[in-house]
Amino acid sequence: ILWAEMGTMLLVVQVSNGQPSAHHYSSRMRGLQHVAETRIHWQPLESQDQRALLLHSVAGLFLPLEVRVSRRFRGRQQGYLTGGKSTPSSFQLYRHPPQLPSWQKNRVRSCNTHLVSALNISRILDIDLAPEGHLAIDWARRHSPLVDGFLRDRLRDGALKGRKVAVVVHLEAKTAFLATVLADAGAEVVVAGSNPHSTRDEIAAALVDREIQVHSVRDSGYEAWEKDLLAVAETAPDFIIDDGAELTIRMATHRPDLFAELSGVTEQTTTGVARLMALAERDMLPFPALAANDALCKHLFDNRYGTGQSTVQAILNLTNMLMAGKTVALLGYGWVGRGIAAHVRALGGTAWVVEVDPVKALEAFMDGHQVGNLATSLPMADFVITATGGRRALSREHFSLMKDGAILANAGHHDLEIDVEALADEAKGFRSVRRGIDEYVLPDDRSMLVLANGALVNIAGGLGHPIEIMDLSFAVQGVGCHELARGEVAQGVHVIAPEIDSEIAAAKLNFHGVHLDRKELHQEDSIDDLLRPEV
Repeated sequence: ILWAEMGTMLLVVQVSNGQPSAHHYSSRMRGLQHVAETRIHWQPLESQDQRALLLHSVAGLFLPLEVRVSRRFRGRQQGYLTGGKSTPSSFQLYRHPPQLPSWQKNRVRSCNTHLVSALNISRILDIDLAPEGHLAIDWARRHSPLVDGFLRDRLRDGALKGRKVAVVVHLEAKTAFLATVLADAGAEVVVAGSNPHSTRDEIAAALVDREIQVHSVRDSGYEAWEKDLLAVAETAPDFIIDDGAELTIRMATHRPDLFAELSGVTEQTTTGVARLMALAERDMLPFPALAANDALCKHLFDNRYGTGQSTVQAILNLTNMLMAGKTVALLGYGWVGRGIAAHVRALGGTAWVVEVDPVKALEAFMDGHQVGNLATSLPMADFVITATGGRRALSREHFSLMKDGAILANAGHHDLEIDVEALADEAKGFRSVRRGIDEYVLPDDRSMLVLANGALVNIAGGLGHPIEIMDLSFAVQGVGCHELARGEVAQGVHVIAPEIDSEIAAAKLNFHGVHLDRKELHQEDSIDDLLRPEV
C-alpha cells in the first residue's frame, strides 16, 4: 500500500494479484469514509524485483508503477513530456480532491424561514467542515474591530431588519464575518463566491451551520458558479454587496424583473465600478449604487497594501522561491500595481512596470521603478504579474517573448488577464508540477509556469488580503449598504460621503491607540485676513 496525505483526503493504492486499484477515503471528522475508486493503468516492469514496493523511512514511499489518475479527478489528463528537460515523477496526484455532486442539495422556493433550514436550500461541499470554518471566522473577528464594533453600532438602528442582502465577494473568513454581522442586524443574508476558484469550503459550511444560505463550492467550475449566482438572484435581494458587479450584471441579463426591483448595490472593485458606470451611461441602472472601491478607506489601503502584500506573499508561498534578485514584469500601475511594485522592491526584487497610460508610467518612473513595454520587460522577467483589471493582458503573441521558466501570476479581477486557454493551445505538453503551479511546454521546449490556473493568485493561491485590510474594506461596504437601506443615496453611481470615510479612518486609528489633534480656528488661512486693510 502506498498512501499519501493530501489535505483531508487519503489516497490508497493497493496491488492485488498484480492488478492495482486506488481508493479515496475521507478523513474528515468521523473517521475514514470511502469516497471513490480510481482506475490505474498497470505497466509491467521487467523483473519481479522491480515490481516490489520499497518502503523507505518517513522521507518517502516509492511505487515502481506508472500511475495516471483518471480524468474524473483531474481537470486535465496528466501526460509525459516528450524530449523534455524534466521527467514527471512516476506517480502523479490529481490537483484537487474529488467533490460531491454539485447539485445534490434539495432546493425549495421559500428561503430563511423557520420551517426550512439553510442546509436544505444551500449548495456547499460538506457541512461537516463547519467546525474548521467557525475557527477561521472567529480568528477574523478577533482582528476586525471596525466590522465588529463600528459597523455593528451603525446597524443597531434596524435599517436592515427584514431586508434581503446578497453578499457576492470572495468567500473566505473575512467575508463570512461580514455576512454574520449583517445577519445579526436582522438582514436575510444569502452568500455566493465572486470567483469559482476562491471559495473556502469550510467557511461556506460554517455559514450554513449559522443558518445563512450559501451557494458556492470551490473549483466546481464556471457552469456551476453561474448557476450559483442565478440561485442567489432568484432570492430577489433588496441589496447587493458585489465584487466585479458579477451578480449585478447577471441579474440585469437573466432576471431584469428582479433587477428593476433592486434597492441598491455597493461595489468592491475597480472593474465592478467601471461596469456600473457603463450601465449608468446606458440608462440601465434604475437604482442607487455606491462605488465602495472609490472610498479612500478602501482603495488607498485594500488595493495598495492588501493586494500588494497578499499577491507577492502568495507567489512566494506557492513557488517557495526568493524575491531578492528577481526581475518582475508588472502589467498595470494602478493602486494594485503600485502596491505590488512596492512589496517587490522591499523584498529585494526589481519591478519593470508596463503601462499604456503615460501619466501612470511617469509616476512609476518617479517612484524609482524600471518602466518599459512588453517587448523590453518580458524577455528578462522571472515573474510576470498582471494587474490591469482588463482581459488578455498576456495573450498568445506574448508567450514567445518570455524566457524559459517564466512564472505567470494574475492579480487583476478577471481570470482572463492571462489567456491560459491560448497558452494551452500553443503548448505541446502539460503537467501539474506543484500544488497551484501548472507547467506548459511550448514547441521550442520553453516552459511557462502558471500559478492558480490564472485566477486571482492572492485568493485562489493564498489566503487573500490581511484581515486588518479587509476590516477597513468591509466597514466601507457595510456602511454603504446601511446608507442604501436608509434611503440616503440617490439613483446613479456615487462615492461614499467624505465624512463617513473620515469616521471609519478615525475609528481604525482609535483602535490602535492613535489620537489626532484638531485644527484651531486661528490656524485657518482665511481670505478675510488677507483682504482686511492694514491698521
